[in-house]
Amino acid sequence: YSSAASDVYKRQQSGQSSIKIGQWYHVAAVREDATHLRVYADGILAQYALVSSADVQTSSVLTIGSHSNNIEYLDFLFDDVRVSNVARYTGTYTEPTAAFSSDAQTSLLLHCDGSNDGTTFTDSSSHAHTITVDGNIVTKTGQKKFGTASAYFNGGSGNELRVADDATLR
Repeated sequence: YSSAASDVYKRQQSGQSSIKIGQWYHVAAVREDATHLRVYADGILAQYALVSSADVQTSSVLTIGSHSNNIEYLDFLFDDVRVSNVARYTGTYTEPTAAFSSDAQTSLLLHCDGSNDGTTFTDSSSHAHTITVDGNIVTKTGQKKFGTASAYFNGGSGNELRVADDATLR
């Protein structure tokens, strides 16, 4: 789940999106194969794209909060980030009403819980990946979708969560 701020707001201002500031959205990106990507927003297909095989990394550090060109950084809240080795959504779906739980297909699971202004992020999947915090990313207890907190990315340069390359994330 994410709550939009500046980057999404720019798209809203340009008429490309109806995303509202301060509202939680469930966003799911589903890679069907090496050339097709589906993006869902609140259970509805929002984008279907062809991607080149160069866009799909087979070995790389997983970053959350910045674009791969390292010049675009997100300014919003995340809560419950899950990476799976199966397509969880293949069509219109009902938004989750509770925090995700780990199962055999979960490669990474971040609940983003913690104390206010905390800087520790824990992978709750069975893989227990180490999460590295770069920049000023903190947990916020006053703004959350599930659990005790969410992760706040303030849009600053270098703000991202990183997970080292691992076969379970491919």
